[in-house]
Amino acid sequence: HNVALAWSGALGVAKPGRGKRLTLGVGSPLSCPMSSHPPVSPKLSRDRAPGGGDGGRCTIVVKVGTSSILRGDSGTLALSTLACLVETLATLRARGHDVVLVSSGAVGVGCQRLGLAERPKRLAELQAMAAIGQPHLMRYYDEFFSALRQPIAQVLLSADALDSRSGYRNAQATLDELLRRGVIPVVNENDSVAISELRFGDNDTLSALVAVLVGASHLFLATDVDALYTANPHVAPPPGQPPAEPIREVADVCEALARAEEAAAGGGGSGSAWGTGGIATKLRAVR
Repeated sequence: HNVALAWSGALGVAKPGRGKRLTLGVGSPLSCPMSSHPPVSPKLSRDRAPGGGDGGRCTIVVKVGTSSILRGDSGTLALSTLACLVETLATLRARGHDVVLVSSGAVGVGCQRLGLAERPKRLAELQAMAAIGQPHLMRYYDEFFSALRQPIAQVLLSADALDSRSGYRNAQATLDELLRRGVIPVVNENDSVAISELRFGDNDTLSALVAVLVGASHLFLATDVDALYTANPHVAPPPGQPPAEPIREVADVCEALARAEEAAAGGGGSGSAWGTGGIATKLRAVR
């Protein structure tokens, strides 16, 4: 699989009458035209070939984290970012590609709905926030995609369901049928009922499993930085240490993961205030 880190900061506002570019991966910008989209037909699409080998058609999985769709200062949804993401995915679908969106954010949206200032810690609280936030998050996705006449479906997966052969094949068949009908599945972990011993842990891992599940040719992991860095780019370097520099190509994923986990253990590489991921979870997904 081709795996790239995506930069949510590239989701800018286009000038009137002109297109804008959404960078889904380093060196792989995709056009995000602001003009009207062609209507998306609900008719059955052509049979898909693994790896996207059908006249240039691809199966693409895009994962967006909580930090990409929630504003860090207020914890509210970043609607302009969400709208541009939806428009980009609808454009890819209109061009004939099969698209799966793996979206975090249910807990963050639940906290926003109840006016909480910080993310809860206890499992029961987190599950309650996920139960509150998931339908509201899907409402926003449905409204944005419906404006572009693109049908979507909510798919909530659990680790125990995919742990058995029958559960895995059932989930695979469901996703394949949705893609065959031109629908964009919006996938999340079923957080409100999952137990700690049977959880994916983060949606970076879930997105990697979904990419294998649907035979994706590309997996894009959205983040709020533009690359993998030698250190946390949001934190000033210690005295005598060089500033963080981007790493454009990773030759040894295991070595990069070990360094990221070491940085996370030192408090320099964990997720945002509302999310649970971070660069280490993305590298684990790649591995």
